[in-house]
Amino acid sequence: MGLVDPLPPVLLTARPHGDYDLDTYRVRPVTPTRSLADGDLLDLGGHTLTVLHLPGHSPGSIALFDDSDGRHAVQRRRGL
Repeated sequence: MGLVDPLPPVLLTARPHGDYDLDTYRVRPVTPTRSLADGDLLDLGGHTLTVLHLPGHSPGSIALFDDSDGRHAVQRRRGL
């Protein structure tokens, strides 16, 4: 088995600003504007992403596929 080089310590301890505290960091809640379903197309003005449902991964998981170059764009679970 080949091992990937570990991240340098500076990257493991990097913080976005001086008073950043992972224990108190919170993400502001948002209200969804629409639901996504398998096969939906998202037009990003030059790129079209296709929504792919990922059954068996985790509830509500999707992948976004970039049709222009055939790359997987992003994967995120609903509700995060």
